[in-house]
Amino acid sequence: MTRSNNDGNPDVVVIGGGHNGLTCGAYLSKCGLKVTILERELEIGGGTSTKELTVPGFKHNTCANYFHGFELYPVARELELHRYGFEYLSPEVQQAYLFGDGRAVVIHRDLDPTIESIARFSARDADAWQKLTERFLPALPLFIANQFTPPANGSVNAAAAVGGGMVAQALADELTGLSQMKPYDAIDGYFEDEHVRVLMKKLVHVVQATNTPGVASMLPAFFLTLNKNSMAKGGTQRFPNSLAAVLEENGGTVITGASVRKVFVERGRAVGVELEGGETLRASQAVVAGVDFPQMVEMLDPEYVPGPVRSKAEGWDWNSGGSLATIHLALQEAPSYRALDFDPDVARAYNLSFGADDSAELEESLDDVTRGAFPRRPVGNGACNSVIDPSYTDGKGHVAFWWPFAPYVVDGSASSWDERRQEYQERLLDVWRSIASNIGGDNLLGVYLRTPLDVSRDNAAMRHGAVRMGPYTPEQSGANRPHPDLADFRFPGVAGLYHSSGTSPNGGGVSGAPGYCAAGVIAGDLMVDRWWPEMTLEYAIELAGL
Repeated sequence: MTRSNNDGNPDVVVIGGGHNGLTCGAYLSKCGLKVTILERELEIGGGTSTKELTVPGFKHNTCANYFHGFELYPVARELELHRYGFEYLSPEVQQAYLFGDGRAVVIHRDLDPTIESIARFSARDADAWQKLTERFLPALPLFIANQFTPPANGSVNAAAAVGGGMVAQALADELTGLSQMKPYDAIDGYFEDEHVRVLMKKLVHVVQATNTPGVASMLPAFFLTLNKNSMAKGGTQRFPNSLAAVLEENGGTVITGASVRKVFVERGRAVGVELEGGETLRASQAVVAGVDFPQMVEMLDPEYVPGPVRSKAEGWDWNSGGSLATIHLALQEAPSYRALDFDPDVARAYNLSFGADDSAELEESLDDVTRGAFPRRPVGNGACNSVIDPSYTDGKGHVAFWWPFAPYVVDGSASSWDERRQEYQERLLDVWRSIASNIGGDNLLGVYLRTPLDVSRDNAAMRHGAVRMGPYTPEQSGANRPHPDLADFRFPGVAGLYHSSGTSPNGGGVSGAPGYCAAGVIAGDLMVDRWWPEMTLEYAIELAGL
């Protein structure tokens, strides 16, 4: 059956207009529920926003740029987002790691040219790369199914994958072994050449994972999507805009400039919210927190929050994985990298990384970030989106960016980002110029440095510049993200209160998984028509194209 509330109030109130809150709202609105989304900023999108930061007409993605594995995921397909203006592109040349000596490792969508590129550095590692791909690939549907179901389903999915012959017992044992390891140790075991090792190690940190025991369990799924990065055509902002369009077409409402102060609870049930201005909005069926876990806890009276849950929220690890400083450029011509002489495909590469030539240099840079110093050797990745999609500048000129790892509190104070902005900007430009010949002069039309302090100002869910709302550590991954008592997307002890954000299970990055999972749980609890298919291994096989 479907439900619709006719008293003027919505059935469901979603707090936060980031892409996960919008995903949850879009799915539920198509169930016949009346959904209202409240966003504190004047624009929706959160970490999936696009702005003209440098010169008019040049579009820059302010945070999310790479849609890792997105082509394998159900959200865009099930919601038919192409009908609402959202399209994504999957470049043929996916990654290039640029080294100071002018060489580069290049990863393509196709395996053969990737193996050829790695073989220029190590024949053994080229063979290892191919064997890893062949060994991990049968588990891809399992990884997809686990991404789009609550953590409790993980063991059930794994048992079914092994029992059904999809995953061999030897691979299952390998995956179990990785769940006890540090990522660096696993990478060093798989590869021997430092060029390949540092490529993998640096990319681990791009997703704000940490080099701690247990986090290596992420590696197989991560490895299989290294050649499956997509980019939103015309800007990442089109993703949340398309989700909002689905919601509105199905009778939902998005209200911007609406900051929620409190979640109302009556007789043990969440019944609505109070805004900062004192206005209230009731919800007849559910309230969904599409904001970060600590913010959600702060919106509840203490009596409704179990002690262990409150302690976890108060001690939330925001930035042990560091943050990002992003330097955005408007250019007449795309960056010309020295590595083009070594491999011309660098010119077409989507995700470009540079700054550290080996593991020791990477660790030195990350150690600086951890201790709150501007890194002596900035390391990061970036892109020239207009090479892939000229509509980022309407075909005139280019936009490029570089994301080096950086601390929120830098050189003694977060305010140093404001006070020394020009100095930091020039230091980052100097690194970029060391590997590209045309980052300056008449070719440089505009520069904008977006600091970790700017990140926290622009998005209340990214405190301390935490671009993924907190790093992946054993304490903040899987069922522990945000807390085991919330692993089913429900808030313990408060009926009708759910969560859907980057701090939810499967959160972080742009997949829509938290919104998708929360919508499924809510649809089941409210017994409304679930119009989309259940995520099963069979469905995941279809999504994986296997």
